[in-house]
Amino acid sequence: PGGVHPEAKSLEGEEYRPPHRSIPYVLAKSATDRMMADMAPDLQSVGVAAMSLWPGGTLTERICKFMDGDAMRATGRFESQEFVGRAVVALAGDKNVLKKAGKVVMAHELAAEYGFTDVDGNLPHDALNMLPLREEMARPPAYWVPDWDGYVRRQ
Repeated sequence: PGGVHPEAKSLEGEEYRPPHRSIPYVLAKSATDRMMADMAPDLQSVGVAAMSLWPGGTLTERICKFMDGDAMRATGRFESQEFVGRAVVALAGDKNVLKKAGKVVMAHELAAEYGFTDVDGNLPHDALNMLPLREEMARPPAYWVPDWDGYVRRQ
C-alpha cells in the first residue's frame, strides 16, 4: 500500500465575501482542509498521504475565454492547469511525502521545493494572494480569539 491523496481546493473558502460567495460554497471549500487533516492519520497508517493542495490562480479555458488570458499569464501570477498536475506527480514521487500528510500544500511552494516549472518554463509567483495567505495561516482565525470585554482566561 501507499500513495498520495491530494484534494485540490482554492483559497475561495478562506473567507466569506458577499455578494460573490454563498455560505454553502465557503463551507464546502473550507471543509476540504479540515477533511484532509482529519483523514491523514488514518491513511498514514497504510502509507497514504492525504493533504489539501492549493493551486494558485489557474488559467482555465473559461477564464481565458472571458478574460485576457495572455495578459494574465504575462503577470507571472497565474498558472496553467498542468502546473497543479505537475505538483501531484512530484508528490507521488517523494519518498518522504508522508511528512506532508494532513497539511495544506501550495503548488507554487511545491514547485520551488521539487524543482518543476509550469508548461511555459516559468515558476508562477503570486505575491498578491498566495504569499499573504501563507502568512495568515500562521495566525488563528479571528473567530477563535476571545477578545470581548469581560473575557476571563481560565487555567
